[in-house]
Amino acid sequence: ASCYGADVLAAIDQAIDDGVDVINVSFGVSYVVTAEGIFTDEISIGAFHAISKNILLVASAGNDGPTPGTVANVAPCVFTIAASTLDRDFSSNLTINNQLIEDAFDKTLADAFAYGSGHVRPDLAIDPGLVYDLSLTDYLNFLCASGYDQQLISALNFNRTFICSGSHSVNDLNYPSITLPNLRLKPVAIARTVTNVGPPSTYTVSTRSPNGYSIAVVPPSLTFTKIGERKTFKVIVQASSAATRRKYEFGDFRWTDGKHIVRSSITVKRR
Repeated sequence: ASCYGADVLAAIDQAIDDGVDVINVSFGVSYVVTAEGIFTDEISIGAFHAISKNILLVASAGNDGPTPGTVANVAPCVFTIAASTLDRDFSSNLTINNQLIEDAFDKTLADAFAYGSGHVRPDLAIDPGLVYDLSLTDYLNFLCASGYDQQLISALNFNRTFICSGSHSVNDLNYPSITLPNLRLKPVAIARTVTNVGPPSTYTVSTRSPNGYSIAVVPPSLTFTKIGERKTFKVIVQASSAATRRKYEFGDFRWTDGKHIVRSSITVKRR
């Protein structure tokens, strides 16, 4: 309402050309999330331009919450963040008790839709131990899985031809989190790859299954002997007949070597 999208994209591209390390964009427009919309707004395109130059674009989650579906800037190449404290009036408070976040207004446990993947801890982020790395090809394959035309993908890829090959699923994107909104009773296996950015270590996994679901991680331990080493594992999720239909449930799994804790949230819903 206050500026043209073309100007926003031009400003992002100018910052990229200036050689910055991080771009912080404190605005965005909420829209219905669709395959067509994720990479067609100016901030999403600008973030794609930035990530192609190894520049992180951080954007606001917007001011329309906390009702469902109100987060802005949801493209996978955007680091979307919200404030947990602000000098405004809220209808409820958050209380942290034994590492569980509760909504003090109605005393219900806050879920991943309320607080995302958790609070940013800059001191721990400096030494994460493991990271879920993504390349430009991963984002382009995500577009293939989203049903984009290869000509459009090549146009977004700076007019360099990109050929979609093999079968792709949006679940294949190497995100730390896992979301499965249409589960049946058949088990589903999701592959993820972690990269070691710490000392040689052996990580073991622990899981917290969503209500009505089972989670298994294979293999249950990963041994890294050097920095930059990559390991792939599978997360197998299965709904039981007791799982409530059309209701989201939440869980997580954590890799730890005794010092680092690498947590991934899991969001599931049975059809």
